Amino acid sequence: MRRQFRTAIAGMIILGAIYPAYSAPGVAQTDPATNVTTVSAVLNGYASIAYEEDCPIQFEVGTESGTYTDFYDAAESPLAGPSVGQNFTYSLTGLTAGQTYYYRISMFIPSGEFCMYGSEEIFTTDAPLSVGLAAFSGRASAGGILLTWTTESECGNLGFGIDRREEFSPEWTVLSDYTRNPSLTGRGDASARSEYRYLDFTAMPGHCYEYRISDTDMDGRITVRHEIRV
Repeated sequence: MRRQFRTAIAGMIILGAIYPAYSAPGVAQTDPATNVTTVSAVLNGYASIAYEEDCPIQFEVGTESGTYTDFYDAAESPLAGPSVGQNFTYSLTGLTAGQTYYYRISMFIPSGEFCMYGSEEIFTTDAPLSVGLAAFSGRASAGGILLTWTTESECGNLGFGIDRREEFSPEWTVLSDYTRNPSLTGRGDASARSEYRYLDFTAMPGHCYEYRISDTDMDGRITVRHEIRV
């Protein structure tokens, strides 16, 4: 899990000077996010209210520091009870992989009609791996050398490329890729196992070759995954 963290002083706000009737009304404290994945995170916070009323709690989330969208609908917000400090969490899903998010916890105090805000926290969702390659192998066949590989999952995978060189040669030659051979087209986004094959019919008998496989993601990044000798 990759997570950026900015240390901040706990968001304790005491508003007795502004609202004398509510001396030290409570605490709103934002805590670091946990269980961050490519598309989800658990938001954490703490709230405490010092007098007899229930106060709605919100997590406010945004992709820019200081710019938030209220996450909870007021009618559905959890409540901080009187005189009892509580830890609050919420599983936020549907996020964008590799995106940085900012958030804070807030507590609305109805009788005073003001909000208390915790300090801002920051996290970044994990960047996706375009391909989870489980196996890559090759063997001689009647028509040449047959390459086979298996993926456990794919994320934004446009397709594969196959390069070859003769043993001890420093130069790789591009045999084919997904733009020229439909059988090398990736599954895009897939969580199930997928199997692929490619026949190198230009391989010469009695020669030893090295092959490498690469994949291309939606942003055009090419990643070399594995090399084998056949």
